[in-house]
Amino acid sequence: MLKVWIRKGKALATAVIILLALVSQQVFTVSAVVPSTVDYLVFLNGTKIFLHNKELLNPKEGTEVYFTYTIKSMPKKCQQNGLVLTADAKRAFPYTEGGFMRYQAKEVSLLDEGATYFIKMTVASGGFRYEITKAKGDALENIVLEKRIGDATDQAKYLGIWLAGFNVEATFTNVRCYDKNGRDLGIEASCGSGTADIIRQDLHFEKANDIDHRYDVTVDNKYNVAISNVKQPTTANVYIQYKVESAEYALNQNGVALSDSPKSSYPHSDGYLKYIQYPQDEKVITLLEPGAEYIIKAERKESDLALTVQKTKNGNREIFILSKPYGKYKKEYQYFSLWFGTGEKRMTFHLTDFLIYDENRNNLAVQTNVDSTIRHHGELEDYSGCEATYYCKENGNFIALYKDQTMKFTSQGKTEEVPYTVSQNILTADFSSGRQKYDYLFKQITDSEKNVYERLFTYKVRFVTDSDTEIPVQVLSNETGYLAARPSDPVRKGCNFEGWVTSDDKAFDFDQVITESITLYAKWSGDTGINYTKADSNSVSSVWNHVLIVGSAVLLAAGLIACAAFIKKGLKK
Repeated sequence: MLKVWIRKGKALATAVIILLALVSQQVFTVSAVVPSTVDYLVFLNGTKIFLHNKELLNPKEGTEVYFTYTIKSMPKKCQQNGLVLTADAKRAFPYTEGGFMRYQAKEVSLLDEGATYFIKMTVASGGFRYEITKAKGDALENIVLEKRIGDATDQAKYLGIWLAGFNVEATFTNVRCYDKNGRDLGIEASCGSGTADIIRQDLHFEKANDIDHRYDVTVDNKYNVAISNVKQPTTANVYIQYKVESAEYALNQNGVALSDSPKSSYPHSDGYLKYIQYPQDEKVITLLEPGAEYIIKAERKESDLALTVQKTKNGNREIFILSKPYGKYKKEYQYFSLWFGTGEKRMTFHLTDFLIYDENRNNLAVQTNVDSTIRHHGELEDYSGCEATYYCKENGNFIALYKDQTMKFTSQGKTEEVPYTVSQNILTADFSSGRQKYDYLFKQITDSEKNVYERLFTYKVRFVTDSDTEIPVQVLSNETGYLAARPSDPVRKGCNFEGWVTSDDKAFDFDQVITESITLYAKWSGDTGINYTKADSNSVSSVWNHVLIVGSAVLLAAGLIACAAFIKKGLKK
């Protein structure tokens, strides 16, 4: 118990010392400094990196600038580091030609992993004065940079940290650059080559709860798995959102690939990948941690793909980036693939709430490059199956649905075209008068007043003329409409055409909606004044049929009687 209290006491003492260092005469000569509240995360992977303020400094003598940061990780260190004041931050070596640097060539004085640095810089005549305090664990240390390079300058526009090396990798947290009034001056990085990603630590991605799409993705004992969008995005930036319900794996690489070959075993083989590599014995894969929720923002920039990851687990939110590049980048690539793999290291996992969408909030659908189970929840993706016309016999209204998610509603001869969506058997249409919801089933739609609209399919209307006139069959569909067109009157010698009737001899109304395939018959009147049709019992054909049937019956009966008489006569003999 005593050791615990000693450790707590040391931690408290360290916090007090750091706080005093921030405001005391020892570190900052002006005690009225107001610290900035804006923190940045900085991820570096490159060579000849200059990390500096974004907003230009006032070169007036006496101007004070404050720079603070913590080195979270630095797997690849640099050969040279120092403080630079310069008029041009974009030069390969900003401390030359109007720049000045104080540096340390051998020891990594400003880049100790796990340490926090507090730097005060004051513009002086032709240069700057600095004071640096380093805090690590219980220890405080004042840093002195002994070496100098460059010319004096009175154009103090940028102050920052210089890192020189063949390939520096580092993660900075709690990075702040501000003036004595606490005004945030922003953070930028200039690289000779490589990448530098800078994001605010208060960045927060909201879940896309307004998009009515969700997917469950289950992969069982597979390797080199890529989960990507199906549709092409309408914006340069794309978001990938998911939750890891369970995961078992033996892999040491994950990231996001950008390519035009999402179904291949390695999408980035002809594309580009930003990833994280782990040791073989790593137990937790950053993008596949069970219980964690992820939102990844992918930004297609002119020269690189920027990937910012928000990971939330047990209420704790973490922001980081994917920085290690592989392959050839092209901004024109259209498919973003969440990548897990290398080699034949297999994995089994179950992801829920999976969604890929662009900044216009368009669902881009989901596919995988391996055999997997993808279950979709929410709004329909393919509306081609909806395309049809629905008709209500009770009120005579039509609802026509099209695969481009437009709906035409026709009532009393007036038609309004509106957008619609279908989700969980509910059709939602946005009319000019307001939003309407309908119960939707494939074969019928029911409105709020319980009027039922039946789905109309493809029907045929056949015309039987009982004459030499032939009339083509009419095919009625969603494209052509469901009203039969009145054909030209047929002609029959010695008869007058009276109109078209149904099989039950009722006159057909060409203004009625066709809801099933039908046959229409020409109705004729002859010289005797008797009306008849092909389907009518009074028609000529029907009369002759009756005559033939009756005649056949009479002849059959007569034959039977004659046969019986002949047999009877033979028996008497």
